[in-house]
Amino acid sequence: MDMTDVKHICSSALGVIVAFKRKIKNEGDIKLVITDENLLKLFQTTMLDKVFEIFESQRECLSAFD
Repeated sequence: MDMTDVKHICSSALGVIVAFKRKIKNEGDIKLVITDENLLKLFQTTMLDKVFEIFESQRECLSAFD
């Protein structure tokens, strides 16, 4: 999921992303592209960086699926 243009996210949206990851657990995976430092800190503070693989670029993220 490319979150390059995301600068802020509410807790409800975080919940939706986590719920979707759980729902597709056996069928696929969600990896995130986060470039905003504050958004990355939010994922680290909430420990969601342990739940999701986070990448700095689309290229890195797509390569992780291979």
